[in-house]
Amino acid sequence: SDLVAETVFTAEKANGTVDVTFIFDASELDGKTVVAFETLTRDDKVVATHADITDEEQSVNFVRLRTRALVDGEHEMTLSNGDNNVTITDLVEYKNLIPGLEYTVKGTLHVQNINGAGVVSDGGVLTVNGKEVTAEATFTAEEADGSVEVEFTFDASDLGDKTVVAFEDLYQGEALIATHAD
Repeated sequence: SDLVAETVFTAEKANGTVDVTFIFDASELDGKTVVAFETLTRDDKVVATHADITDEEQSVNFVRLRTRALVDGEHEMTLSNGDNNVTITDLVEYKNLIPGLEYTVKGTLHVQNINGAGVVSDGGVLTVNGKEVTAEATFTAEEADGSVEVEFTFDASDLGDKTVVAFEDLYQGEALIATHAD
């Protein structure tokens, strides 16, 4: 369905700009692109129209992130009495990036808490020796849809029976464009 926004203004000069703000719930737009079309009217008559579905300057890409964290291809691991250095590989799948641009995925591992009633909550970022467990990967999107691996390597000696969950943020330059944090 169409989403309509309107701005009424008085032109101060022959040339200029005006902002048109669209406010809406974008929760259903993961992996989709929206394009703004404009119609300029004066006295209820159309004087100009811009309606180009391929105009990248008028487009906003909503990126979808999905992740899958594994240790040696499994969701579970057993700690030994010896070397407990572990690498968790988080496969970050993305949809609707702009090919040719450089992106960075920055991840943190969070401890999952489950109370007596079975309610799951975020126990905060996992720390080892007082330092947060983080990882990142920088890549250039070859296609709009693809994946990248983020590897967290740390000493898991103190994890015991804990569950950790990877949270990921996707950046294009300094701009945060997508988050997966569940």
